[in-house]
Amino acid sequence: MSISARRIWVALFMALAIILGPLMPPPTSAHAQEATPAPQETRTIRDAQLRWSISDQLQKRPPVGGVNYLTAGISDGKKTTYSANDGDVAIKIVNGDSVTSPTWNTKNNFLRMGNAQQVVEFSGGHGAINPDGSATIAWEGSMSFNFFGGMAVFSITNPHLVVNSGGTGELRGDLSGYRSDRVKLTKHPLAPRQDVQIATFKNVHIDGTGSVVISPEYAGREIEVEQGNRPQVRSGAAWGAWPQEFVDFQFETGLSSFWYTSGGSTDAAKVPHPITVDFDAKTEQDPTITPIPSPEPPKPVPSESSDVPAWLRILGGTLVVLSSVISALSLMGVLLLNAYPDLRKHLPPIGLN
Repeated sequence: MSISARRIWVALFMALAIILGPLMPPPTSAHAQEATPAPQETRTIRDAQLRWSISDQLQKRPPVGGVNYLTAGISDGKKTTYSANDGDVAIKIVNGDSVTSPTWNTKNNFLRMGNAQQVVEFSGGHGAINPDGSATIAWEGSMSFNFFGGMAVFSITNPHLVVNSGGTGELRGDLSGYRSDRVKLTKHPLAPRQDVQIATFKNVHIDGTGSVVISPEYAGREIEVEQGNRPQVRSGAAWGAWPQEFVDFQFETGLSSFWYTSGGSTDAAKVPHPITVDFDAKTEQDPTITPIPSPEPPKPVPSESSDVPAWLRILGGTLVVLSSVISALSLMGVLLLNAYPDLRKHLPPIGLN
């Protein structure tokens, strides 16, 4: 390509750049095109229900005492402190699709109903589910275990569930009860214990909807057994224990061997039953947690001519474009004349020659 031809092409490109430059849209920032992720929320739990049938050991008929039964509230093992309902705590007899509320006179009927079980229900659970998956849910009220017809009694008060971000967690609560002597048939109050680990678990995810079934850990857990009690049996397919803190309290109630494998005929019945937590629709964004807002794009600064009539602004823009076109054509003419000097003698006298 000759030097003159190159000059012509350069002139054409420059002219196009001048003409189209003012009409090209400004470049768009890459940050403006990125989608802003939705802010994560802490979910508030307003009304969760915990249901638990404890273990087969509770559901079995004891060798003495008639029945092992549950009570809502704090019990001393006598009729005067028996109740199937106490605040947010209720005791139910569940037999398939049939659910009934027991009385003092009917509390042992479940033993004659085949697969019926006693179930405790804590309602009104409140807490929060955090963006990382961790959660805490607490219930208010007490439930009592009356073993051997009320001769050996202890209570769990204000249970609360703690779930870590990795899905591990625990059920904790306050314990109280009596030191019992089943030979002398006497009971003596024990000093309460606060915030005791009752159950541990893994692989639990809570999102505040539907229900979640939690399987407490038991198999293969080793515990230390106080001297004078039956040692833990650590062989066989079903050996294990409830948490050490919980069993330690049972050494005082006289029920310790109900919570770990001790070599007795009921060892298989000591495994904890699953815990079911139900949620209703009252989960909402915590009003005390304010999501971090996404930065707003800068607002355009109004020009000084914002008050100029629209027709005048359009006319001014048109004149700018025409001026650019005329300048580009003039430049092209100059470059063509420089590339082909012989053209000058063919042009009329208009100032370009």
